[in-house]
Amino acid sequence: MNLATRLFIVIGFGASVATTGLLVYTYNMTKNDTYHQLERESDSIYNFLMAARRVGQKQFLDSGIELTDKTVGFLPAHSLPRVSEEFSKNWDHRGIVIRTSSDRPRNPRNIVNNYEQLAMDWFRENDRSDNKNSKYIVRGAKKFFYARPIWVVKSCLKCHGAREDAPTTIRERYSEAYDYEIGELRGVVSISTPTEEISGSIIKSFLPRFGILFGSFLLVIFLVNQMVQKFIVHSNQNRDD
Repeated sequence: MNLATRLFIVIGFGASVATTGLLVYTYNMTKNDTYHQLERESDSIYNFLMAARRVGQKQFLDSGIELTDKTVGFLPAHSLPRVSEEFSKNWDHRGIVIRTSSDRPRNPRNIVNNYEQLAMDWFRENDRSDNKNSKYIVRGAKKFFYARPIWVVKSCLKCHGAREDAPTTIRERYSEAYDYEIGELRGVVSISTPTEEISGSIIKSFLPRFGILFGSFLLVIFLVNQMVQKFIVHSNQNRDD
């Protein structure tokens, strides 16, 4: 093995190791950027739902409309799950699932799943009165799971306080989810994104960066080869002189 080949192998190996390290670092950065983007999107969805809940609840309660079997569907507790379902079906085609759930639901469909129960347990154990904006996130093997708490406020007590104080329609329809107090955890809003969608987004973002790094690696190898060849030619000329 001549000197030129040895130099090329040593320098090329160093360049390969450096490029591999950069690729791993870039992939991890791309992955983190994708998850942060998902978190920001989830924040926006949650904030929208909570704003709609507050406005809808206040307007309904202030409207003076009698609460009956026909009008109970206007309550945010009933309308928010429908809004979430419509968003998932008609406004987003990535398989995102949005749920409002509780461990004490009035509608059996809204019972917490395993992820949501863990989130509720975490909020109860870790949240404090000065930290109402906390979130629970799991980067799971099957999905990216995001949850935010639904805390009981004064207006919630109209239907979730003492049962004897609740509207007649609520008392007749439901036997559960009473006796809450202000500041208590009522449930969670959860947003789940399938891992397949996340992986696709990561690869889509990573490929252009991979192309740049791989192209740079090839350019370095070419330049190294040119430098080695010139070095050998220069050395041979010096020996001939």
